[in-house]
Amino acid sequence: MLPAVKKHVDVVCVQAYGPWEKDRKLCDMIYEATGKPIFNGDGCFGLAGPNQQEWGVKGFRTGAKTLQDVATMYEEMLRGMMATPYYIGWHHCGYIEQWDEAERGDAPRNENGFLDPLENHRMQWTEVLKDINPKAAELHATDVN
Repeated sequence: MLPAVKKHVDVVCVQAYGPWEKDRKLCDMIYEATGKPIFNGDGCFGLAGPNQQEWGVKGFRTGAKTLQDVATMYEEMLRGMMATPYYIGWHHCGYIEQWDEAERGDAPRNENGFLDPLENHRMQWTEVLKDINPKAAELHATDVN
């Protein structure tokens, strides 16, 4: 399929929910085969909270045990992607955390979120955003991987 992708698209969009060291290997392979920039159009790291036990959460396979684990993985992903010249961005899947009681019907898992359903910020996470996002251009200019 990659030869067709190379011929017909300008940007490759992936869905990656793993830690950066794992996803980087897959994206390196795709980039080497296509030469196209890569955008993660749907990804997150999961931690099922007490109100998410029935449906779980997207990104749960990362093994996070605490919200700080999630924030650390998020920072590693942001730093890794932004220091990779062919990587052009990441859309985090989920802004407001969803709980089991609010079954979506269109997906088998809950969403994670920078906010809980009561709009309380997940500060460990949002502090990473405040720290890393302003450095994105600087990181992107230096391939440290």
